[in-house]
Amino acid sequence: MSRRERGDGSIQSYTLSGGQTRWRCQWREPVDLARPDLGTKQRGKGGFLSKVEARDALRANLARVAAGVVPVVTDRTSLKSYSRRWLDGHACEPTTRVYVRRVIDALVPYIGAVPIAQILPSDLAAAYRGLETGARAAPNKKSTTNGKLGPSTVSRYSGWVVTIFNAALDEGLIDRNPASHRSAGRPKGPRAKRAKPFKIWDPEQASSFCAWALATDQRWAYAWLIFVRTGLRSGELLALLWSDIDFRGATLTVERTLRYNESLPKGERYEITLPKGGRSRRIALDETTVELFATWRRTLSTATVTLRFGGTAVFAPIAGRSPTQSALLSAFYRVQAGFAEAHPDVHLPKLTVHDLRHTHASLLLAAGVDVKVIQERLGHASAMVTLNTYAHLMPNSQKAALGRFETLLAGKDDGEMFGRRSQTF
Repeated sequence: MSRRERGDGSIQSYTLSGGQTRWRCQWREPVDLARPDLGTKQRGKGGFLSKVEARDALRANLARVAAGVVPVVTDRTSLKSYSRRWLDGHACEPTTRVYVRRVIDALVPYIGAVPIAQILPSDLAAAYRGLETGARAAPNKKSTTNGKLGPSTVSRYSGWVVTIFNAALDEGLIDRNPASHRSAGRPKGPRAKRAKPFKIWDPEQASSFCAWALATDQRWAYAWLIFVRTGLRSGELLALLWSDIDFRGATLTVERTLRYNESLPKGERYEITLPKGGRSRRIALDETTVELFATWRRTLSTATVTLRFGGTAVFAPIAGRSPTQSALLSAFYRVQAGFAEAHPDVHLPKLTVHDLRHTHASLLLAAGVDVKVIQERLGHASAMVTLNTYAHLMPNSQKAALGRFETLLAGKDDGEMFGRRSQTF
């Protein structure tokens, strides 16, 4: 088979997320027939079931370009129809699928009925501004923002919009991606990247609450201490087995997590799956935390004679009901209310269970622990994620580093510091 000459276009195969093979063709044509000085641009069309179909389409488009005919996109598939069909075949985690469905549902009131081939960057910009103002948001009694979305949320939504339009481009439904255009109005700047704010306890507040919870035998008292001392996610703690804890080696292995999956039938939506990111991790435990686990284990063995520790959950079902993240959060709020009632003069910020994880990270940062170590304990994908999340907790990190540097060098003379100078050159 002879090699195609430049200008003859190309034909390539590719694989869909479901494993099916499709074909695409690509060619070049003038940016503007009336302005030859603007040069050419690459065009393409995909979604063909066979190489023969792609070859025929390539020949037809090359003939059209040679005749000086402008392409006309006639597909009438709406954004709503295409995006939902695309999501049905997109390979992703159930939680991701739920999130993308939320993105699509949010856009439908604005541009859902518009043919995907007719959507302009300005249409997307108007839709994004509408999401920020809640102009067409459905009434929701649980919403505290009247349907308004923050710039950072809209920015994340727009990322999925780019992905959806890229898929449409790949399948030949559109000839350019309006979501990638500079006029598409994607939120930019610090507000678009702003992380969700969270609260933390300082060492004194964390110690006071945990000591009171243990002394008064509050429900889940051991859980609150373990969260603060390990930084586990709530689902990771609820899925923790005794076999995951190495008492002699003073380590804890995170192998699984309890996850809520909206795509499952009601009443069956909690499932045990891999930890976030699909990776297990091992956490070193200090002596106090090891003793906490040991004490909790002895407490359970006294209360439950038939308990088998090997494959039993560390926080086992109570009265036949397995604990969930929502139940744990409700219990945590009640215990905090009890602490506030018992200590009316003590200020204690109201935290979520996940804020205990943030508290753990903040305490490590305050102790001068390296960010890479914190990343590994928390199970973040990279140290950059850890830095982006907790950078605001390190406003005086440079001053502290200089202080340690000065202390390290104190008492050393020039010779010790910089090496003895050579007497001759």
